[in-house]
Amino acid sequence: MIQSNGIYAGTFDEFRNFIIQKIYEDCQNERKSDFCSVDIGFCHTITSLDKYYRNMGYGFEECKEDVEGWYGVHLLEAGFEDSSNRQFCSNYYGGGDFGVCDIFLDDLNKEYVTREVEKMITSTFGYGHSKEICVWEEQK
Repeated sequence: MIQSNGIYAGTFDEFRNFIIQKIYEDCQNERKSDFCSVDIGFCHTITSLDKYYRNMGYGFEECKEDVEGWYGVHLLEAGFEDSSNRQFCSNYYGGGDFGVCDIFLDDLNKEYVTREVEKMITSTFGYGHSKEICVWEEQK
Protein backbone atom coordinates (compact mmCIF):
# COMPACT_ATOMS: atom_id res chain seq x y z
CA MET A 1 0.00 0.00 0.00
CA ILE A 2 1.20 3.50 -0.78
CA GLN A 3 -0.11 6.76 0.65
CA SER A 4 0.14 10.48 0.01
CA ASN A 5 -1.95 13.31 1.49
CA GLY A 6 -4.84 11.11 2.63
CA ILE A 7 -5.03 9.23 -0.68
CA TYR A 8 -4.11 5.55 -0.65
CA ALA A 9 -3.53 2.97 -3.37
CA GLY A 10 -3.23 -0.74 -2.83
CA THR A 11 -4.97 -4.06 -3.12
CA PHE A 12 -8.53 -4.55 -1.96
CA ASP A 13 -7.17 -6.70 0.90
CA GLU A 14 -5.10 -3.70 2.01
CA PHE A 15 -8.19 -1.50 1.86
CA ARG A 16 -10.15 -4.08 3.86
CA ASN A 17 -7.47 -4.12 6.59
CA PHE A 18 -7.34 -0.31 6.53
CA ILE A 19 -11.08 0.13 7.02
CA ILE A 20 -11.29 -2.55 9.72
CA GLN A 21 -8.51 -0.82 11.65
CA LYS A 22 -10.12 2.64 11.22
CA ILE A 23 -13.49 1.40 12.48
CA TYR A 24 -11.88 -0.51 15.36
CA GLU A 25 -9.88 2.56 16.43
CA ASP A 26 -12.97 4.76 16.16
CA CYS A 27 -15.04 2.43 18.33
CA GLN A 28 -12.38 2.37 21.04
CA ASN A 29 -13.33 5.98 21.77
CA GLU A 30 -16.72 5.34 23.36
CA ARG A 31 -17.56 9.00 23.89
CA LYS A 32 -17.25 10.44 20.39
CA SER A 33 -16.69 9.25 16.85
CA ASP A 34 -13.91 10.83 14.81
CA PHE A 35 -14.50 8.56 11.82
CA CYS A 36 -13.93 10.22 8.46
CA SER A 37 -15.87 8.86 5.49
CA VAL A 38 -13.74 6.93 3.01
CA ASP A 39 -14.32 6.86 -0.76
CA ILE A 40 -12.95 3.88 -2.70
CA GLY A 41 -12.82 2.93 -6.36
CA PHE A 42 -11.33 0.04 -8.35
CA CYS A 43 -8.59 0.64 -10.91
CA HIS A 44 -9.36 -2.19 -13.34
CA THR A 45 -6.70 -1.00 -15.81
CA ILE A 46 -3.90 -1.40 -13.24
CA THR A 47 -2.55 -4.84 -12.37
CA SER A 48 0.51 -3.90 -10.28
CA LEU A 49 1.09 -0.68 -8.37
CA ASP A 50 4.86 -1.05 -8.39
CA LYS A 51 4.92 -1.49 -12.16
CA TYR A 52 2.34 1.25 -12.63
CA TYR A 53 4.29 3.89 -10.74
CA ARG A 54 7.78 2.82 -11.84
CA ASN A 55 7.10 2.47 -15.54
CA MET A 56 4.46 5.11 -16.10
CA GLY A 57 5.48 7.73 -13.55
CA TYR A 58 1.88 8.32 -12.53
CA GLY A 59 0.87 9.99 -9.30
CA PHE A 60 -2.22 9.62 -7.20
CA GLU A 61 -4.40 12.01 -9.18
CA GLU A 62 -3.70 10.07 -12.38
CA CYS A 63 -4.42 6.82 -10.57
CA LYS A 64 -7.77 8.24 -9.40
CA GLU A 65 -8.63 9.01 -13.03
CA ASP A 66 -8.39 5.27 -13.80
CA VAL A 67 -11.08 4.43 -11.24
CA GLU A 68 -14.29 2.82 -12.45
CA GLY A 69 -17.17 3.24 -10.00
CA TRP A 70 -16.92 4.82 -6.58
CA TYR A 71 -18.01 3.35 -3.28
CA GLY A 72 -17.97 4.77 0.23
CA VAL A 73 -17.78 3.76 3.87
CA HIS A 74 -19.57 6.11 6.26
CA LEU A 75 -20.54 6.49 9.89
CA LEU A 76 -24.32 6.47 10.29
CA GLU A 77 -25.60 9.10 12.66
CA ALA A 78 -29.22 8.28 13.44
CA GLY A 79 -29.57 10.76 16.29
CA PHE A 80 -30.75 8.27 18.89
CA GLU A 81 -28.09 9.41 21.37
CA ASP A 82 -27.21 5.77 22.09
CA SER A 83 -23.60 5.50 23.21
CA SER A 84 -23.61 1.69 23.49
CA ASN A 85 -23.15 1.05 19.76
CA ARG A 86 -22.00 2.66 16.54
CA GLN A 87 -23.26 1.97 13.01
CA PHE A 88 -21.32 2.13 9.75
CA CYS A 89 -22.45 1.59 6.17
CA SER A 90 -20.78 0.90 2.85
CA ASN A 91 -22.44 1.62 -0.46
CA TYR A 92 -21.98 1.93 -4.19
CA TYR A 93 -22.60 5.53 -5.27
CA GLY A 94 -24.29 4.29 -8.44
CA GLY A 95 -26.92 2.54 -6.31
CA GLY A 96 -27.87 -1.02 -5.61
CA ASP A 97 -25.15 -2.26 -3.26
CA PHE A 98 -25.41 -1.46 0.45
CA GLY A 99 -24.06 -2.97 3.64
CA VAL A 100 -24.28 -2.00 7.28
CA CYS A 101 -22.64 -3.04 10.53
CA ASP A 102 -23.68 -2.32 14.08
CA ILE A 103 -20.74 -2.40 16.49
CA PHE A 104 -21.63 -2.83 20.16
CA LEU A 105 -18.98 -0.97 22.11
CA ASP A 106 -19.33 -3.23 25.18
CA ASP A 107 -18.28 -6.29 23.15
CA LEU A 108 -15.38 -4.53 21.52
CA ASN A 109 -12.46 -6.66 20.43
CA LYS A 110 -10.62 -6.81 17.12
CA GLU A 111 -12.06 -10.18 16.05
CA TYR A 112 -15.63 -9.03 16.67
CA VAL A 113 -15.12 -5.77 14.73
CA THR A 114 -13.40 -7.64 11.89
CA ARG A 115 -16.28 -10.10 11.59
CA GLU A 116 -18.94 -7.36 11.53
CA VAL A 117 -17.05 -5.14 9.06
CA GLU A 118 -16.40 -8.16 6.80
CA LYS A 119 -20.16 -8.80 6.61
CA MET A 120 -20.75 -5.15 5.65
CA ILE A 121 -18.00 -5.19 3.02
CA THR A 122 -19.24 -8.46 1.51
CA SER A 123 -22.78 -7.06 1.22
CA THR A 124 -21.46 -4.15 -0.81
CA PHE A 125 -18.46 -5.50 -2.72
CA GLY A 126 -19.18 -9.21 -2.92
CA TYR A 127 -16.29 -11.67 -3.16
CA GLY A 128 -13.22 -12.07 -5.33
CA HIS A 129 -11.58 -8.65 -5.16
CA SER A 130 -8.62 -9.54 -2.91
CA LYS A 131 -5.78 -8.67 -5.28
CA GLU A 132 -7.55 -6.00 -7.36
CA ILE A 133 -5.98 -2.56 -7.20
CA CYS A 134 -8.04 0.27 -5.75
CA VAL A 135 -7.66 3.85 -4.61
CA TRP A 136 -9.25 5.24 -1.46
CA GLU A 137 -9.38 8.64 0.14
CA GLU A 138 -10.40 9.83 3.58
CA GLN A 139 -12.85 12.72 3.50
CA LYS A 140 -12.21 15.42 6.06
